[in-house]
Amino acid sequence: MKLPFLKNKRMRPLEEIGNYCGTDKIRRHGYHRFYPLFLEQRRREALVILEIGLYKGASLNMWLEYFPNAFVYGLDVDGPEQRGERFHVIRGDQGDIRSLRFFEGKMIDLIIDDGSHLPDHQLSSFAYLFPKALKGGGTYIIEDIETSYWRHGTLYGYAFEYGFASPRSTVETFKHVVDFLNDEFLRDEDKERRNASCAVDHEVMGQIATATFAQNCVVLQKKTAEFARYDNRPYRRREFL
Repeated sequence: MKLPFLKNKRMRPLEEIGNYCGTDKIRRHGYHRFYPLFLEQRRREALVILEIGLYKGASLNMWLEYFPNAFVYGLDVDGPEQRGERFHVIRGDQGDIRSLRFFEGKMIDLIIDDGSHLPDHQLSSFAYLFPKALKGGGTYIIEDIETSYWRHGTLYGYAFEYGFASPRSTVETFKHVVDFLNDEFLRDEDKERRNASCAVDHEVMGQIATATFAQNCVVLQKKTAEFARYDNRPYRRREFL
């Protein structure tokens, strides 16, 4: 595993590292335009990271370089299990809950879903890992949300039948986040309607502190105690609802 910059004290930008490592996160998707807003200030921390979907290890190399003190887990449906001083790659399927159980309680700081791209898998992985594996204050990134707009087609052996405004899609599900963030201002009957139309359990959605939508990705941050202390309080202008 070739990490050419680690011996150099200069912290090189994500774009430079990603291009060297050959990941399409930079060359194709341009995620370096968004990710540093959430990650740059934590580069020197001893983070625990999980990436779902590694594709020949290019992005694993990028994360090990970008976060020189981090430990990185990988989950991939192909290839052998691998271990190193700062990484552990596990063979598994994100669509199989048994694969996700390995990460329960691991106190992960950053999760990146670049796996099957199937919205059903993106949502089920989020619903399990966000409450059970991600630390409070941690960041959860779902990439390749373009597939929410696919009305037909196949990828990695999966059939895609979603499309604009499909209630089963990742994009449509996380459109509900704004209403969960502003739960205080909803009437009880509005909350019931919101919860019934959301593909992820409302208790999990209620743990989201912030949500950022960008081109082909969504970045979610988990509530800390500081965020949660503003929850469940009576709205002072309830008579206007």
